[in-house]
Amino acid sequence: MSSTLEDSLPDESLPDAPATEAPLDDAEPSLAVVDHAPLPSLTVLQGICSLQIQASGLLDHLAPFLARETGIVIQWRAVDDRRAEALARSGDGDILLTAMPDKEKILVREGRAEQRLEIIHDGYILAGPEADPAKIRGKDIVEALCIIADTGAPFVSRGDASATHKRERALWKKAGRDVRDEQNGYVESAQNAPATLALADALGAYTLTDVTSLLTHQAAHGPSLSALIEKQPALSRVWSLLPLNPPSTGDMGETDAAAAALRTLAVHSLLDWWQQPSTKERVARFTREGQTIFTPLPDQELPQETSPQALPSF
Repeated sequence: MSSTLEDSLPDESLPDAPATEAPLDDAEPSLAVVDHAPLPSLTVLQGICSLQIQASGLLDHLAPFLARETGIVIQWRAVDDRRAEALARSGDGDILLTAMPDKEKILVREGRAEQRLEIIHDGYILAGPEADPAKIRGKDIVEALCIIADTGAPFVSRGDASATHKRERALWKKAGRDVRDEQNGYVESAQNAPATLALADALGAYTLTDVTSLLTHQAAHGPSLSALIEKQPALSRVWSLLPLNPPSTGDMGETDAAAAALRTLAVHSLLDWWQQPSTKERVARFTREGQTIFTPLPDQELPQETSPQALPSF
């Protein structure tokens, strides 16, 4: 899936940090320091990612740093969760970035992906009318869902088998409510996050969403929907990188074998780069509308055979 480009990056330094990154304190370390050498030329990887992570702007923000420090450029294909899983199963990409842990673990177990590296987390939020007619602002998420069900307050579900929808269903189950049978105000949009938020806004309803989607909706439609419950353990969402195993094509020629080796080197360099302190720092300082979106996760031990230092150079 990967390819190399003859052109290299310009030698000049990157421009000053954009407005979406908080300023560094003078005592903080330089972000230019990395402890691994870049690849000899730009290597293009094909990435598959969820729509929400692409919409957040984080991947675009990190791209120039990744290219400068590793020689890797990722061409991301942003799709819904079901499509992302299907593409990963077909080997139609080099790397997968999603937040659907159950599906990811199955991909690794079945040999579709080499491993699963948890890199960052954000969170789901319960959004609703600013007036909050059910009076659930700041409550425990399970308690809040019980109140919504018991009062018949309108609720719009994604209803699309996405990771967000599955988390919502798990929370309703924990609350002991099957609102599809009990609550007249429960509606399934069977659509993506923007459409679901628009419907919830029109109905004055509550809905489970994520910070990036809500901020995007508010920027376009105003603040009539607000984040009422957030930053609780039950709402945490973990994003993972999975190197995808290419489909078996039998014996490879010398050229194909060299390309496969370069792809492997690039993918493992990418995993290593995500665990660098400088990358974690950029993630932690990335904001939307003044809000921090993602939190970097502690390092995971990479298997020795997948360490960039253990692979041949070209």
